[in-house]
Amino acid sequence: MKKIASNRIGIDDGRFTLFSDFDTDGPMWSGVGPREVTQDIAFSDSFLSPPSVHLTIALWDVHEGHNMRMDFFAEDITANGFRAVFKT
Repeated sequence: MKKIASNRIGIDDGRFTLFSDFDTDGPMWSGVGPREVTQDIAFSDSFLSPPSVHLTIALWDVHEGHNMRMDFFAEDITANGFRAVFKT
């Protein structure tokens, strides 16, 4: 839990695409076994300290013949940005 000690609150939001492999038959679409994609994301302005980061999926296109499983999280969170990680 992040406890806020002052009235200075910063919220940054945005959208990014980690990959789009269905149109090129890329590894995240056609590959098998463990796969990973990462992307460094910069905040629009620096926070005073590393914030809590919440990620959500906006579009997930999967083949009906496969189980849907993934791990999607933020790591290396700093006051300036973080790394988004998607693993199968």
